[in-house]
Amino acid sequence: GGGGSKEVEVKGPCIGVDLGTHSSSVAVIRADAPTVVANAQGNHSTPSVVSFSDAEMLVGEVAATQAVKNQANTVVEGKRLLGKKPEDEDLAKDKKRWRFGVGAKDGKAGASVQYKGSTELFSAEAICGFVLASLKATAEAFVHSPVKHCVLAAPIHFTDAQREALSGAATSAGLTCLRVISEPVAAALSYDLDKPGGPAATVAVFNMGSVSSDVTLLRVSGGFISQLGYAVDYELGGSEVDDNLVAFCCKEFQRKNKMDPSENPRALAKIKAACEQAKIQLSQSPNAKVFVESAHEGIDLNVAASSARFEQMNSALFNRIPDLAKRALAEAGVAADGVDKVILVGGPTRIPKVQALVQSAFDGKEVCSTVPPEAVVAMGCAVQAEAMVGVSVDTAEALNRLCEVPATPKDIFVGAEGGGRALVVPKGTPLPCEKVLKFEVAEGATSAHIEVLEGDESAAQSVASLVLDEIEQGPVTVSVHVTPMGEIDIHAKDSSGTARHNVSVGPADE
Repeated sequence: GGGGSKEVEVKGPCIGVDLGTHSSSVAVIRADAPTVVANAQGNHSTPSVVSFSDAEMLVGEVAATQAVKNQANTVVEGKRLLGKKPEDEDLAKDKKRWRFGVGAKDGKAGASVQYKGSTELFSAEAICGFVLASLKATAEAFVHSPVKHCVLAAPIHFTDAQREALSGAATSAGLTCLRVISEPVAAALSYDLDKPGGPAATVAVFNMGSVSSDVTLLRVSGGFISQLGYAVDYELGGSEVDDNLVAFCCKEFQRKNKMDPSENPRALAKIKAACEQAKIQLSQSPNAKVFVESAHEGIDLNVAASSARFEQMNSALFNRIPDLAKRALAEAGVAADGVDKVILVGGPTRIPKVQALVQSAFDGKEVCSTVPPEAVVAMGCAVQAEAMVGVSVDTAEALNRLCEVPATPKDIFVGAEGGGRALVVPKGTPLPCEKVLKFEVAEGATSAHIEVLEGDESAAQSVASLVLDEIEQGPVTVSVHVTPMGEIDIHAKDSSGTARHNVSVGPADE
């Protein structure tokens, strides 16, 4: 659209990236299927952590281990700074949790740290860019060639400013962001739900992240995904689950040893790391041990946690799930039993109790977890990325929310001579779509003249016309098919089906 077009020829590999609050991953297409690439440490996800010191900047696992010793200069959850102002209300709670400083960089929220002997202020785009650059390097090592293009996913609730900042983070990592798609759409793409010819379905995407959760309802039909509505819970997240387990372990330690390990920041950081592992263990087995050698004052922390105990300490948190699902259903105007399948997104959805609550919130429908929930977003982005290889892409449209799901730019009318005109495909209809109409023809007429128009009703322009000759008495059937590229195919036939005519029109200019 317009003069802001920035066409790029997409050559070579294009990667799909999930920049997460807590951890991030990158995927590429290999042998026609998306695959999440392991980093140098052999892990399929990289902590979204950037740490600064007098000597160097570290990203990922190495930065996360620094978090214990160097908290004031270790930036975590940089994604939460994107597109925010330092004084924004929703940063107040984060600033209490974070050990690094938040400052203003060009009026926007950035991170303030000590780096190479001086105080530096990094923009949110720069911080997230460091994480993206590390994922870019991971992908390049895997595909053995430079990577210049990516598709990114944004949380469903991201504002335009946040989406723009996300794209800016890619730029600062030396990547051109071709599209920002929403996380639930990425999840649907990873399950191949966009394949034309599949059954139409209403899909619920339940996404539990580290600091917030959301539920989005999607309609999938004819190769096309549209968003029906969503709801967010900013209090429900995986890090809260960790915190509850940490508090439980600290209490147990205090009960046995009459000392509180949570007053010691290094002890607390070690206990946190052990609790994260225990949480993962409890998703697979009924019991886990939290063990930290010489956690505090030379004393080991050794706590047994059962999944029953784990569910009990998180019950208030987990009980927010049904309400979140209800709000999303109401927003989308869908009944719980109108949902055909449920997709899980995010590591915390591996918790059995979370899965059970999600399933019952959607009337016991099939819960899809064949694609690992921490991988679905990156994999869906890779599917979208692959579709752009070898194509000329207008990057000026990267942030256009409609691009995610193509739609008709103008109203399409069909008119018949003497039969008035009918609006067949309203502007903004998701593509591809097909509409069939019947027109009455004047008594005794031997031919029918049919016209296709586009634009606002009063000023619609004729884009095609066709004439059916030697028609039988009775109505004429006209079917209009609009392809995902916006091309219009018109088929007309008389009541007997012997007189037929087809015409195609190229895509409309926006």
